[in-house]
Amino acid sequence: MPFLRQSGVRRAEPTSHAQPIGKMRQLRAGVPRLKELSDAARIAENRGLLSYFESEQPMLEIQFSSSSDLRLDLRPALPLVLRGAA
Repeated sequence: MPFLRQSGVRRAEPTSHAQPIGKMRQLRAGVPRLKELSDAARIAENRGLLSYFESEQPMLEIQFSSSSDLRLDLRPALPLVLRGAA
């Protein structure tokens, strides 16, 4: 693939954002039937990778460290909620 052979200096991805967010602190997944989680999902939860909560529709909630409390709900376009917590 030609793009893999391009020479040049790669720039680092930007780390400053318009929203005052920092590192990811928590990942939560909303599921319609919490009691029906798979064994793999339970293992991921038990290892602290994410937690689950009951939700009418599947969704993902990501919490970031932030200098202020903020909430960015991207539903219905995306099943995603971004939260900032001081």
